[in-house]
Amino acid sequence: MKKYITLENQIYEAFFVIDDSKINDETLPIKRKTGTGADKNHFVIKSNFHETLKSFFPLVIEDRDNRVTGKNKPIIKNYFSISSLVNDIDYVNKEITERFKEETEINKEEYYQEAIALSKEQNLNTSFFIESQLSNANNGIAFKEWDKGFKSLIKIILLPTTQLKVYLFKRRRDLCVLGI
Repeated sequence: MKKYITLENQIYEAFFVIDDSKINDETLPIKRKTGTGADKNHFVIKSNFHETLKSFFPLVIEDRDNRVTGKNKPIIKNYFSISSLVNDIDYVNKEITERFKEETEINKEEYYQEAIALSKEQNLNTSFFIESQLSNANNGIAFKEWDKGFKSLIKIILLPTTQLKVYLFKRRRDLCVLGI
């Protein structure tokens, strides 16, 4: 399904690749897990979005069809809106206080400063990106092998009830995603 997104004051044609109503337990911070799953840093793309991936990443789909793991691993720039993430910190901290008492709240000012610093380092203004690989694995096609910033800026704000919407789009010569 085609959508339109805004990034750094530009509008892009984009396509859904993840639309989850909750986060997989394995991806949550350790103290927020409800099960005993391993600690992983990946977002799996459900099979109903594989047709969309096929036009952008035919070799990754071919790996899946041939049951080959880790062969084709394009690097993806995963963009995140600073204001959207920082505005969610109060809600995340409320959940931490109420449901995860052994965990400390996120320092909103430190979080904001880290996000801004990464954005400036990348010559951006209102967003930042964290690179990851997109590849086929035993559990499906997923964004994984994240670059610096994933744990301190993204994983830290995930809750079991976090809804994740990810859009695939082309920015200049790069294939990118925007997480909302």
